[in-house]
Amino acid sequence: MNWLRELARRLRMLMHRRQFDADLEEEMRLHLELRQQEQIEAGMTPDNAQAAARRGFGNVTSLKEKSHIAWGWEWFEQLVQDMCYGLRMLRKSPGFTAVAVLTLALGIGANTAIFNVVHATLLQPLPTRQGNRLVVIWVNNLEQSWSRIGPTGQDYLDWKEQSKSFDDLFLFEHGTGTVTRLGEPEQVAGLRVTTNFGEFFGIKPALGRTFRLEEAGSRHNFAILGYGYWQRRFGSDPSVAGRGMTLNGEEYTIIGVLPADFAALFPADVVVPFDTDWVKRVDTDLGVFGRLKPGVALGQASGEMNVIAEPCAWSIFGPRFLFCLSRLVLYFSFLVPMLPISCSRDPSCASGKWRFG
Repeated sequence: MNWLRELARRLRMLMHRRQFDADLEEEMRLHLELRQQEQIEAGMTPDNAQAAARRGFGNVTSLKEKSHIAWGWEWFEQLVQDMCYGLRMLRKSPGFTAVAVLTLALGIGANTAIFNVVHATLLQPLPTRQGNRLVVIWVNNLEQSWSRIGPTGQDYLDWKEQSKSFDDLFLFEHGTGTVTRLGEPEQVAGLRVTTNFGEFFGIKPALGRTFRLEEAGSRHNFAILGYGYWQRRFGSDPSVAGRGMTLNGEEYTIIGVLPADFAALFPADVVVPFDTDWVKRVDTDLGVFGRLKPGVALGQASGEMNVIAEPCAWSIFGPRFLFCLSRLVLYFSFLVPMLPISCSRDPSCASGKWRFG
């Protein structure tokens, strides 16, 4: 309990600083008078006795500072003094103060934004099943010196059929769409995916369900809502599953809501499914994730994909070779919200909207 008594004593000294200084001043004056009286009784003159007493007592200012350190909060008092001095200087130079405050605000804001991105992409685990085995697959066009080209739908089907290094492959496409019939028309951030979407990532929807594998055989106008969009547009309505919505002029049935943390990987408002026939004929740049089989190294999978790519030289892209990236690079690369859909090979897609036909 000694530390409590010491803390209480120091707090009293801090709260009654003026009284402490007055008491200390009075005590030091009494000590000097006693020393001076002793010197006078020894035969010195009053002036000589006073000088001798001061020499024997020591530097008064230094003794006061030592007493403050021993009894009080010297560091705190110095901090308060420095802050008061700084505030006085800032008040004297309002222009400099404004520039300094603005610079600090911008610096703090930028660092906070950078940390949020790094935290979401590198520090937090992927919101997926077995995320440490996920890779992304791109195409390199050596003739055109292009790299990281999105594959076509037929590429995805060939890889899925021929590859032995992956447990599964997943195809997706970013885009935008216009939602009507729910009030004012609104352009939404969208995602079109293969029907193994929920199975591939191990998604546990907040409401309803995800797509089923057997639904790939024919077209189904089903839609899954992003968690943020569900909150914003539907007011977190728990009965939203089964309701209809009009997307780009077509009727869709809402079947579920994605979990909140999934927006870190795919920041989409609405998710709709591919069907197999559509995948076969789409030639726009798409995205492909793969999940490596247990025990398969990244280099082994990359080598296999290069072999599979050899017969694809007939494609409109010319000879192509594939490569895989680690999950961290993959995750960061696809975090940019709504990467634009490439429309360079399809004039009907020039507006950047999905083709739902």
